[in-house]
Amino acid sequence: MGLESFREKIKELAKVALNKPSRYGSDINIYEFIPKEPPKINLYESRFSKRLEGVGIDVKASTRSATYFQVDSKVLAYKSFYPGVEILPLEMAIDQYRDFIRDYLWRAVPVDTDKYTAIAELRGSGGYFIRIKRGVKVDKPIQTCLFMVGGGLQAPHNIVIAEEGSEAHLITGCTIMPEVVGLHVGITEFYIEDRARVTYTMIHAWNKVVHVRPRTGIYLSNDSEYISYYMTLANAKSIQTFPKIYAKGDTSRAYSSSIILALGDAEYDIGTEVVLIGQGSKGEVVSRVLAKDNSVTYARGRIVGLGEKVKGHVECRALSLSSKARILAVPELESKSQTAELTHEASIGKLAEDEIIYLMSKGFDEKEAESIVIRGFMDVSIRGLLPSLERTVKSVIDLITRMATH
Repeated sequence: MGLESFREKIKELAKVALNKPSRYGSDINIYEFIPKEPPKINLYESRFSKRLEGVGIDVKASTRSATYFQVDSKVLAYKSFYPGVEILPLEMAIDQYRDFIRDYLWRAVPVDTDKYTAIAELRGSGGYFIRIKRGVKVDKPIQTCLFMVGGGLQAPHNIVIAEEGSEAHLITGCTIMPEVVGLHVGITEFYIEDRARVTYTMIHAWNKVVHVRPRTGIYLSNDSEYISYYMTLANAKSIQTFPKIYAKGDTSRAYSSSIILALGDAEYDIGTEVVLIGQGSKGEVVSRVLAKDNSVTYARGRIVGLGEKVKGHVECRALSLSSKARILAVPELESKSQTAELTHEASIGKLAEDEIIYLMSKGFDEKEAESIVIRGFMDVSIRGLLPSLERTVKSVIDLITRMATH
């Protein structure tokens, strides 16, 4: 089947799925949101640049190996500064790589998954194609920025290919201006080849009226590794995301960490699924939730053991900072292998008064004591990141802690 025929088939599948609700999360009327032509903006203007810096974006890209900016449905800029790293708008990559791009389009994320994948195919625009070539080890982060300024529908389709033996660190900053109403649907597919390694840090800062529905799929080959950190530090109206990692290769490894601050009337349904297929593959799903006000949060973690001698662990920990906040921790394990070792732990609690009283007896005021306790709760294993990204992750965790005690 040629590329044109394949894409027509994909569109037909999408049309059938247009009214298919997501398995998780609140339902959204997608027909209320249409792509809009973004207003002309200067990213260096302080009100924009500060917003982007808050989600880890270097507007000048001086500390990055490659960069991509998309505002609403329009690609503003893209450039690689590193030999062996290719970054293009996806449609340009499709035109340039017609012979092999078919193998990566809608493979890790089926187009008919739900109404959100369907609308991304039929009405979406933009998205990046990143390829880290064989054996290339990138010593500066690759950054991508998805910024909503005019509102409406933002639905990019992104593909990342890490070729054999390569290593790269990606950071994605997603944010929106305070007054904008919109629906963000980002489709991202990762293909990590033998002995390749990718870390992926995603920082979200939305507003009170935006709905967010990312859809992500990851394929891991032999002895490959995927490490991800997802952080949300400002309340959206609703977020629902459940990335699916397929550890298909032998001794492949996946680690997914979600750090969530739920405020106001936010409705969050956030988690990760790891399917352990290759012999000796490993997966770990970790979540930390801070919930305030009237927010509702589902923290999910699911591991499926299919291969021989696989190991998986799910850890869900949540802290309620309000009598009205609602938290549901949902760890799931499924095994179809007699040699699989799968474990989970989950806990939901509140601030420990005895710890706060003890710290206050040592001279801290109440807010300082609460901040120390929350910071200890938010501590997660930070692994595999470049020092610059590790500092970014820690600074975001510190910001989340301050916001939680405000």
